[in-house]
Formats: sequence, structure tokens, C-alpha cells
Amino acid sequence: MAFHVEIRWGHRWAREFNLDAERLRRDVTDPWTRNRPLRLGDRDWEPAECSLTIFEGPELSGPELAFGRGWDRARSSGRAVTRELVPGAARDAAVAVLAETDAGRDMVASALAELGAEAIEWPAREGAAVLVLAVESPDPPRGWLFEAGAAVGAVGGRAVVVRLTEAPAPSELGDLASADPERELAPALADALGKLRPA
Repeated sequence: MAFHVEIRWGHRWAREFNLDAERLRRDVTDPWTRNRPLRLGDRDWEPAECSLTIFEGPELSGPELAFGRGWDRARSSGRAVTRELVPGAARDAAVAVLAETDAGRDMVASALAELGAEAIEWPAREGAAVLVLAVESPDPPRGWLFEAGAAVGAVGGRAVVVRLTEAPAPSELGDLASADPERELAPALADALGKLRPA
């Protein structure tokens, strides 16, 4: 088995594939847990500013890594182990979810679990720093939109909209990062969360 790693800060990210346990410990988890800069992708990263994702799975071959497909392969063939290997590694490990329906909340929670993050229901008593708004209709109930606006304010704008259908997001949420419903939910959600500024 091998480890595949992504470190992300805003729009920037770096990935490493096929690390063995020793290299993962030495180059990634040790500096991360000691809050020291770590070098990945020819760049130094400050743990306090970044999120870290680790998958464990089969070693990936050259063709599997070609054309930027490596991370999708790592995600689909492996399992998220970030929280097991590095407690507290994902600074936004607990993500608050506010959905129009229970089914929408469950879909988002499942996608977050694939990313190694825990979904907690809004209002987040644990003070989550990130919010996911799951929208299923172009015209959600006014009460839900009011609650969504208050929630976005509570997290300082660190929120993303997940459109679970092809319907456009409500105009009231148009300024927020959005996950594209035409893609698989977990990678689309990861990309949208990656666009958020550090807390």
C-alpha cells in the first residue's frame, strides 16, 4: 500500500503520490503535527494556513498519474486516512451543513466523509469554521434562505453552495463558491472548499 497526499491553501495546492510510511512520517506528518513548514511540490507550506488530505491505497503507475488524473485515482482506489494518521490535520475537519432536506444533508455528509471531514448539522454548536449550503431548488423557502444568510455571516463568509440538481443556485447565494452538480460530488465539493480563504 502507498500514501497519496494533498496540501491546499486557497487556490494553491500540491500533491505527492506513492509515499511509503516512513517518507510520509518524515516529510509530512511529523512537520505537520509540530506546526513546522513542510516541503511539498517544490514549495514550503505552513500547516497553520493549509488543509491536508491523505489517502491510503494501491501504488499508482505512471499511466494512472498521467494527464492530471492521479488525485481522482487516489481518491477512488484508496481510503481517506488523514484523521487517523494526523488528528486535527484538517483544520476544517468538522464542516457544518445546512440543507433544504434531510436527503440533501445526507448526500453532502457522505461526500465530506470521502474527503475525511465530518459533517455536523447547523447550527454548529462546535463552532465550525466552514459551512456547506446544500440547495436542491432554484427557489428555496424564504425561512431557509434567511437561516442560510445568518449562517454565512456567522462563519465570516467561509461557505460554499452545493447544488444537488441542475437548477441554478438562488441569486441570494450567487457570491459564494459553488460545487458543480455535473461532477461527482466529493471532488466538486473539495474544489469549492479549496477556494475558501484561510480562516
